[in-house]
Amino acid sequence: MTDTSVLVDGDGAVRVTPDGDWETTTRVVGFRCTSGDWVEAAWTGVDLAAALDAAGVPAETTHLVVESDDEYRVCLPVADCLDALVAFDGETEPASDRPTADEGTFPRVVAPGIDGPHTPKNAARIEPVALDAGEDRADRETLP
Repeated sequence: MTDTSVLVDGDGAVRVTPDGDWETTTRVVGFRCTSGDWVEAAWTGVDLAAALDAAGVPAETTHLVVESDDEYRVCLPVADCLDALVAFDGETEPASDRPTADEGTFPRVVAPGIDGPHTPKNAARIEPVALDAGEDRADRETLP
């Protein structure tokens, strides 16, 4: 069975899980997948800002590197993650009109304004980083 927790690094790393002590919320977020399909779902998960706060992410953090269990890595500006969820479930409505979020998709970091290729499936770790001015975030990514 795949581990469905996400390690959030910081001064005191925490593990975000779909069950346990984390409060969950549901938000509707849509994005275009790499396949070209539009996926809009009511995603349920843990507020990423709460997880970052609990982990003690350093104040100088400018980006978050999200790595999946297969080492797919994306680098997201913190500003794009203000309304993000570490999602453990997603339900599309109406299901007949859009692709559904299938098994093997979770956990996943989703937020308005983050495109599909930057929402890796099976997220395993979130690492705070401070990029220097002019440093290209793509240098920290491994996209398909």
